[in-house]
Amino acid sequence: MKSVIIILLLSFEIFSQTESQQLFSVNGKVGVMFPGITNWYFTKDPPRRLSDKFYSIYPGYYFSFGVESEDLITLENIRFYFGLAISYGKCSTGEVEIAEAPAEFEISSMPIMLWTTIKSDGKIVPFIKLGIGTQQSSFEETYKLSPQFNFDLKDWFFAWGIGGGIDFNYLERVKLSIFVEGLIMETGIKEKLPDGREIYYDSRNGSTYSGIQLGYSF
Repeated sequence: MKSVIIILLLSFEIFSQTESQQLFSVNGKVGVMFPGITNWYFTKDPPRRLSDKFYSIYPGYYFSFGVESEDLITLENIRFYFGLAISYGKCSTGEVEIAEAPAEFEISSMPIMLWTTIKSDGKIVPFIKLGIGTQQSSFEETYKLSPQFNFDLKDWFFAWGIGGGIDFNYLERVKLSIFVEGLIMETGIKEKLPDGREIYYDSRNGSTYSGIQLGYSF
């Protein structure tokens, strides 16, 4: 939770430094989420690893809301924009086999990110973006035939991101964009279950998001 407060304070400081004549845009995004590569294992005496480097090919949904400054810094024809975005994404693996038991894994994330977007002027403009922030990562494992083994792990972690896309600036105040973003986290959730097992969820490669963004400047 401390990381959430730090990100919100940083965003307030950035936007409070913006001159009054500067404009802001409000952005909404929808798209798909891929959870990336995930490691998890049960620890007992001795430790018993059940799965390693699981990759989910099942896409999930993703949506986001944010606010962005209009060209807060300009160098020649390059413009720097600063924004805050709060997002949510969720996906499921469908049914998989773990130790010969049918199970379903559900991964969700809620990143709160400060982004710096770099682009130039024009009607069709490519852009790149870099970000730092925090992300709540949740990992749920459900056994249909053995519900006593079900668990749900959730916590906040530091995250950083990189992305890119194309803006289509054909209207004065309305902006349409396509984007791809990747968030990298260093997660490590450890929890002891009622049946005595220790679960360790480890995700080192984060998530990928892709979709469309609609913005309005005021």
